[in-house]
Amino acid sequence: MKLTGTAIPLGAIKTKKSVGCGEFLDLIPFADFCKKAGLKIIQLLPVNDTGTESSPYSALSAFALHPIYASLEKLTEDDKILAKIKKLQKKYKDFERFPYKELRQEKLALLREIYLSKKEEAKSSKEIDTWLSQNPWAKEYAVFMHLKDVNNEASYKQWKCHKNVTAKKIEELWNDPKTVDEHFFYVWLQYNLDKQFLEAAEYERSLGIMLKGDIPIRMNEDSADAWANKNFFNDDLRAGSPVDGENPTGQNWGFPTYNWKNLKKADYSWWKNRLISASKYYDMY
Repeated sequence: MKLTGTAIPLGAIKTKKSVGCGEFLDLIPFADFCKKAGLKIIQLLPVNDTGTESSPYSALSAFALHPIYASLEKLTEDDKILAKIKKLQKKYKDFERFPYKELRQEKLALLREIYLSKKEEAKSSKEIDTWLSQNPWAKEYAVFMHLKDVNNEASYKQWKCHKNVTAKKIEELWNDPKTVDEHFFYVWLQYNLDKQFLEAAEYERSLGIMLKGDIPIRMNEDSADAWANKNFFNDDLRAGSPVDGENPTGQNWGFPTYNWKNLKKADYSWWKNRLISASKYYDMY
């Protein structure tokens, strides 16, 4: 069977409700368009959190979704915050190319404001608590992201403290009462991003359209995964490509290679969990 589809970065399908770039819920009207056009597949570029890096292939996490794709209006009923969202929509309305770093910072600031307005409700939410128990990677990610905030988003290799951690140490940091609110912000954020992406993916399935994911084979050396699971990576080696016509010395992509012996000992749990997580949204990848 031959199927026709389209490949597109999520940020490119901006709608009137978007803030600066395409967002997860913008996949819903895009799916309507694809249905009318007779397209059966929508392939997305990676949508993982990449932090300060604009490349979708330089992920801070194999699991966490990118906050820049959050549909802000769906997360708040606060009139003051909604007014700020409208202001940002207007500010970025006519940009042909969105300024990644600036937009990321502005959306994160609003997401924090929304979280603070709902903090106590979020922290007592049984739904979020259940979600966290089903997504244990979120603890590592939350602790990692808070430490990056404390260190002005520098690579963890430049941190003065907590460069090298154990699972026990991460759990201790997670439970620190001084930083519990900061950690829970990232859990609340990922819970809502997951919810929005699932809503869009399920709508596409209801139209008979398949969502195809792009899962980069390598991880950024400055990622929550490489920080929390060092035994799965060879930090003294880097992936790249061999010599070719345009690259007489080959290419060094800067991504650590995998320690397959240790992954095998763990029954490839990290890879299995990564694919299980992706399969929530994607019908193929």
